[in-house]
Amino acid sequence: MRQTCATPKTGRTFEHPFSMVFGKYGGFVHLYLVNIAVLIFTHVVTVFNSYEDDDLKMHNSITILRGVLLDVSKGTNVAKTGLSDADAATLYIPFSVEAVSTTGDKKAYAEPKAFYAANNPQGLWTLDSGGQSNSTSTYFVKGEVSEMMSLAELHEKYDFVFDVTTVDVRDFGGDMMHWQVGGK
Repeated sequence: MRQTCATPKTGRTFEHPFSMVFGKYGGFVHLYLVNIAVLIFTHVVTVFNSYEDDDLKMHNSITILRGVLLDVSKGTNVAKTGLSDADAATLYIPFSVEAVSTTGDKKAYAEPKAFYAANNPQGLWTLDSGGQSNSTSTYFVKGEVSEMMSLAELHEKYDFVFDVTTVDVRDFGGDMMHWQVGGK
């Protein structure tokens, strides 16, 4: 949706794909961008959840997330921290992300404990940094992948593949609520 806006000083109008609000404080004009997340969060990633049930049977779940931001920055993170095992990527996932199965069915987010305890978690997805047990694994790849693969198989076939190492909940309220996921 394109919107028309006028500058406060000249009144000149222009069109843009997002909403802008101008405010004047202390003699300065401030520009506030609204709905900017639509412009920033343009990536698609596929999240893979692998886990064992109580009978030691392996289960896998694939979730496609549309409208995320994947920041691949291994070199910068190593330079900042001096640690060679620093995260290679940071994935920003808005709470309002579009999450679907490989067939296009909508999926809902569940905290890891609720996901693993669910009778049928196929309509759910989760982010787990491996803290639940050694029998759980969450990893992601840039792009849309519809077939289940191990982390090693994904590394052979795709360039941007990451094992989830950290999950931070950024529950700031409003449009800023998101998960910040570290990956190696």
